[in-house]
Amino acid sequence: MKKKSEGATLQSPYDPDASCGHKGPGYSLHVTETCNNEKKTEIITDYEVHGAARSDIGKALTVIERLDAAGLKPQVLFADGGYPSVPSSLKITKQGVEFIAPVNRSRLGDDVIGRDLFVFDGEGRVTRCPMGHAPIDHRVLSGNNTKRRSLHAIFAVISAAPVRCSTAVP
Repeated sequence: MKKKSEGATLQSPYDPDASCGHKGPGYSLHVTETCNNEKKTEIITDYEVHGAARSDIGKALTVIERLDAAGLKPQVLFADGGYPSVPSSLKITKQGVEFIAPVNRSRLGDDVIGRDLFVFDGEGRVTRCPMGHAPIDHRVLSGNNTKRRSLHAIFAVISAAPVRCSTAVP
């Protein structure tokens, strides 16, 4: 069996910019588009192409910087789990952009508050968290590259003490 190349190795003498990432050799494309604009056409507002060996982590900050330079800085940026990092998320928030992305892509530990401890109404909406707080909003979000949609409860930040909660409702 041939060993798989990884990292920034030469993949093609005809295309030296291609590289090999965890999904294979080639390129990675990042596309930013408008969304949730009822009765308006959605448009692509930014894109970036680079070799597949480069990570997506922290790329959202460069997207915000390019959009801001073009006069298109959004109020809210949705991203998949490959983009957020704590440093870039903080920098995006400091620029006045609400950044919505999953931050924990691994299995939740036993010390994490799971959905089984939340109180739900008959329609599947969260009415109370384990500490007794009501959510400030609910949002329906779509999964990456799927038609699966899930309802998420949004809570206000009440203290600086870190509390890890899993509030997504399938």
